[in-house]
Amino acid sequence: MKGINTIGLQKDLNQMNNIHPVFKKPMASDFEFQEELKKFPDLDVLRQNLEELIRTDKSQLSQAEIRELFFNKAIVQPFSYREYNSKQFRPNSIWRARKNINELTEDIGDPKCYSYPPSKFCFENGRANLKGKSVFYCAIEPVTPLIEIKPQAGDTVYLSEWEYNCLRNIRLACYIPLAIPKTNPWYNIAQQQFEAILKHSGEIGNQKAQHLAMVTTFVGKAFIEEQPPYCLTSWLSDEALYGYAGIDIIVYPSIQRSMVSCNLALLPTFVDECLKCRKIYKLKFTEVGKATVKYHVEKVGISDNGSFIWHDPQEEDDLNLPGAITEVIH
Repeated sequence: MKGINTIGLQKDLNQMNNIHPVFKKPMASDFEFQEELKKFPDLDVLRQNLEELIRTDKSQLSQAEIRELFFNKAIVQPFSYREYNSKQFRPNSIWRARKNINELTEDIGDPKCYSYPPSKFCFENGRANLKGKSVFYCAIEPVTPLIEIKPQAGDTVYLSEWEYNCLRNIRLACYIPLAIPKTNPWYNIAQQQFEAILKHSGEIGNQKAQHLAMVTTFVGKAFIEEQPPYCLTSWLSDEALYGYAGIDIIVYPSIQRSMVSCNLALLPTFVDECLKCRKIYKLKFTEVGKATVKYHVEKVGISDNGSFIWHDPQEEDDLNLPGAITEVIH
C-alpha cells in the first residue's frame, strides 16, 4: 500500500526503550525469579512438556486450570514490556476497521461506533481476548486491519484513524516470535525483547538461557500457530491486559498478512483514557482476490467536537488510501 513507510515505522518503534522482563507476576524480584528457574527440568523434558501443553485440549478447562497447566509445563511466562513517554511515541496514529455497520441501528456519528465492542457482544475467544471480555484490535498502519477483517466484494468498511491523547507513560508488551520477516516494523523489537529476557537470566547468575529461549519461542509461536478457540493465547493476552496491572497494549503477528506486520490489542480503559478518533474512511470493496484487494473511498468523516463531519474524499485521502492492496491474502 502506498504511503506506508515500514523503514520509518521501524525507526519510530526503535525509540521505545526501558525493556522490563516479566515472569509469572509483574516485577518479580530476582530471588523469586531464581526460585522459578530452579524448577526447570532438562531441556528434552521441557521440550516434551511444551509439546504436550500445546496438544492438550483446553476448551473445557477454566482459566484457573489453564493457568495451572501452563505453569506446570512451561514453569515461567517470559515476555517483556516497554514503557515510554506518550509524547515521544511514534507512530502517533493507529488504525482500526469495522465492516457492514447497520446505519439504521448504529450512530455512525458517534466515535464509540468505531471503538471496541461491548463485552456482552464478545461471544467467543479471540487471539487476544477472552470470551466476554473486550479489547480494541488495531494496527499501526491501515493495511493490516483491512486484511484482518477478511472483507468480501461488496462489503462496506469503516476504517478509523486514532491518535494518542495521553498524559502518562504507556506500557506495551510483545508476543512476537523471532521468525517474523525482517521487513516487519516490529522485527527489531522482537530481537530486543528476546535478548532482554536472556540477559536478565544471566545477570542474576542462573544458567538457564536455553530454557528461557525455548519457552519464549514457544509462546511467540503459539500466537501464530494456535487455532480457534484460542484457549492458550486468549489466556496469555488476558493475563497481560487484565491480569498484569499497568499493561496497556499487547502486540502479536498478523497471520492474515504472513507476519509482515503485527496486530495490537488495547485495554478498553486505556482506549477511553488515551485515544481520540480523528478520521473515518467509509470504503466500498469492489474486488477481493488471493493477491489483490480493491476498494474506493466513498466518504470521509472528520472529528468535530465529539462527532463527525462527512465530506467527499479529497486528494490527500486518495494518497493515504490509494484503493488497492497487492499482496498474498490468507
